Amino acid sequence: MDGVTFEERLYPSAYDYEDAAKNGNMGAAVVSEIKGRSNLVFDAAVGTTSGYRFEYDREVEKKHTAHPAAFDEGWTAETDGRTETVSADTMRIIDSRKFDQLVRRGTSDSGNARRAMALTRMSESLINEKARNILYGGMPAADGTVNGKEIAGFVSYVSEITDLDAMKKRWEGGLVSPFTGEYGLTLDNQDGAEYQEGTSLTTQQSQNVWTSVFGIAWGPDGCFTTYPQYLEGLLGYNLKVHRDNPAFYEDKRDGKTKMAWDDIVTGEAAFGIGVKNRFCISGLRNIYLGHKNRKDMADEMYRVEQNLIEMYNFFRLGETGMTMNFYCSPFLLSKFEQFQKNRVVMVGTTPNQNDGSYGRINNGRLQVADGITLVSDFAFKTTESYISEEVDE
Repeated sequence: MDGVTFEERLYPSAYDYEDAAKNGNMGAAVVSEIKGRSNLVFDAAVGTTSGYRFEYDREVEKKHTAHPAAFDEGWTAETDGRTETVSADTMRIIDSRKFDQLVRRGTSDSGNARRAMALTRMSESLINEKARNILYGGMPAADGTVNGKEIAGFVSYVSEITDLDAMKKRWEGGLVSPFTGEYGLTLDNQDGAEYQEGTSLTTQQSQNVWTSVFGIAWGPDGCFTTYPQYLEGLLGYNLKVHRDNPAFYEDKRDGKTKMAWDDIVTGEAAFGIGVKNRFCISGLRNIYLGHKNRKDMADEMYRVEQNLIEMYNFFRLGETGMTMNFYCSPFLLSKFEQFQKNRVVMVGTTPNQNDGSYGRINNGRLQVADGITLVSDFAFKTTESYISEEVDE
């Protein structure tokens, strides 16, 4: 550790940490086995940055540049690739566990099983918190301030309801970009509701009982995550062991102060997020899972299905060459799976319509339609607030 001790808070700032990593003073152990798997995190495209803020150019999303001309006009050269510079900040998530050697007494394995369980939980907590921040980040407070320890998550790109028809008209009209501001495409799942039990669109709007689906296409030219290149280990994940730290305690039997030795393990994850093409991020907001009436729930899931198809079709307009996955809460995925099975039982004519094989979840992934896969992730909330404002296109 070259003189840097735990009592000194290890590396008190990101800059101290980066300098130490540059000089090769940091011992690291990669987290290779993590029980809690985040599809969102493990699907992500990842790249390194030289520092803690990554600036990149986003080409303004546009159609073909061909235009009609008279026979005597000749050709007009136009500038291609009009860009705007945007940035992705990096944040750091930390956790630590202390293992005092006294816990080894009375165990047949010197406390190794207990330590392994604690380290597994710490690793899971890093993954969980990273996934949550990729989605929700540290959104601006009412006064516009942002917690400096957090980033603006993907929800910042889908925090306004979009007029889909207006965006299509902008695209078909040949305008430079169908997008306004930083926003991608965001649809409201309550639009076009056929059945309602009188709660979800009235009193429930003031309650945090909603959930969303995010459409994300991962890639260096779409949506991506980053980590500083000076961090050792794999993709910004590190476990560091600090052995034999002196610790003092008072013996309850004789009241004397005695010294023991502690092992301290610290864990961290460092990352940022970026969106290089806004066709690669979209959202379906205001999904309500608390329906008691079967028809209401079926109608809710039917609109989820139809809106995912709309999102996918709009994504294809961008011709990015990437694949978009649609991420959601595990609770939403289970509701949709049941919706699919009920529909097949009622109207299906296939020989296996009642054997439960249709819509079966495979590792948290469920096919909705051709090219559309619904993927569950534990970071998604079912306690989101309702959003209703529309952006003028």
